[in-house]
Amino acid sequence: MHGDVKESLEILRQLSAQLNETTQHVQQVVSMVEKFLRVECGMGLPCYELAQTLHKHDGSQESLYLAYDRLDGKFRLAVDTLFMTREGQTDRAGLLPWTGCSREVQMITYQALPNLLRKMAEETKVLTGKTCATGDVTQEILNLFQANS
Repeated sequence: MHGDVKESLEILRQLSAQLNETTQHVQQVVSMVEKFLRVECGMGLPCYELAQTLHKHDGSQESLYLAYDRLDGKFRLAVDTLFMTREGQTDRAGLLPWTGCSREVQMITYQALPNLLRKMAEETKVLTGKTCATGDVTQEILNLFQANS
């Protein structure tokens, strides 16, 4: 038994150092992505990506989403939690800044970051295509207003 505890402590020593290093790296990446989206791209379109769904023993479920949405007046990476009862009723915890979440939630939702970025790119492409398709009509409207002024 004493050997098991000693081995467990050594494993914790090794893995905690690795976990701390990984956490710092993940936090740095998220900070860079958030800055890229908000500052460089001026991205102001909300987007959500499912990170994990936990099915509980009582038949309910809890889903964690990595989100890019407006929080405290500016767009940020955030986490949203959706609770669903066995009867299908839903409730949301509300957005929390990703940086303010527990390490466990950060690590779980970080795994959804590549999919969130792909989804944002695709949704932006679709929206841009729709907007460009109305460009001719927009130009006609502008020309009418300019001709009448």
